[in-house]
Amino acid sequence: MIHESSLWAVRHAPVDAEGLCYGQHDVPAIKAPELAATEVLGALPARIDTIWSSPLSRCHDLAVCIAKALSVPLRVDQRLLEISFGAWEGRSWEDIQRSDAQAFSGWMQDWMNIVPPGGESVLQLRHRVEAWYRALLSEPDAQGVHLAVAHAGVIRALRVIVEGADWRSAMRRSVPHLAPIQFSPSPADLR
Repeated sequence: MIHESSLWAVRHAPVDAEGLCYGQHDVPAIKAPELAATEVLGALPARIDTIWSSPLSRCHDLAVCIAKALSVPLRVDQRLLEISFGAWEGRSWEDIQRSDAQAFSGWMQDWMNIVPPGGESVLQLRHRVEAWYRALLSEPDAQGVHLAVAHAGVIRALRVIVEGADWRSAMRRSVPHLAPIQFSPSPADLR
């Protein structure tokens, strides 16, 4: 049983992708990872045992700098990727609205249940992030303080999984860039 485990999560630095549907599309952060890491490090607890990261460069480059500064292991996990927008990835929202109007309209009206062509639903995102979270809690080295460097969608999924928020309220709450958020496992999570 885990007694002293906590999870922090931080969203990557802003990206230069105005008007672009980028989900899992690898777009770089606009702030140098070393500068972003300095900002994050100033807001973290004194103890971090493991850094986890999405493989996308906007997260990974930051995670590398944080792990190096703290001399802690870095573990990259595909389950921490942002939600997939499938065929819409890398295209402008304007182009998607124009060329795929019916699918876009359906998704906008029912984003909890409609999936972008070839993408994933918020339920699929939740299952993926929850699988990572459950595996984290069950690992032999789970006891400790973990930092996930991830995306807004992943952090919102953690709010649903760990805090018990519903998706609509999780989507309404902002996820600021480079601002660490603490998630505390409930006693039920630790069983």
